[in-house]
Amino acid sequence: MFNVLKKLFRSKPTALEAAQQRLDLFVYACDLFLQKSKFNNPEKANLAKHLIFLGAADCCSQLHSLSDVDFAKLTDAMFDKLGVNPLYRQLMLRYFLCMDKNISAKEAVIEGGNMFNKWIKSNESIPLIIILMLEKYQNDPNFPTSPGKLYVDIEK
Repeated sequence: MFNVLKKLFRSKPTALEAAQQRLDLFVYACDLFLQKSKFNNPEKANLAKHLIFLGAADCCSQLHSLSDVDFAKLTDAMFDKLGVNPLYRQLMLRYFLCMDKNISAKEAVIEGGNMFNKWIKSNESIPLIIILMLEKYQNDPNFPTSPGKLYVDIEK
């Protein structure tokens, strides 16, 4: 009985827990619109999606005043839920540290942050535009064609 009461009166979630809950909802809402979507270049569209979500995680992290360590935990948890392998996760975080290496990819990260910021401020229609964003980056000749190309850009 005491444990049940203890759970009911639990203190508010930590900043990291609150950020994870919000980010999970945003990613889930966006993924709902992507379930039946078909793209000409699925690998490129998937990379764009992950970069947009990375930007959303950055915005969420800033809104919750997370430390760099908690930002890494937030993105790791997000990519884990998306089924992204650890090497790919490392690539995303590595790219985040040197985003000027590919401006088109950087725009996707910034756009993801903007999308999350608008969504968190009660613009519920924001997840609807994820398909348009992925098509935009898929058709951008300067956007990396694959994670391997993004890796090459980082190493230049």
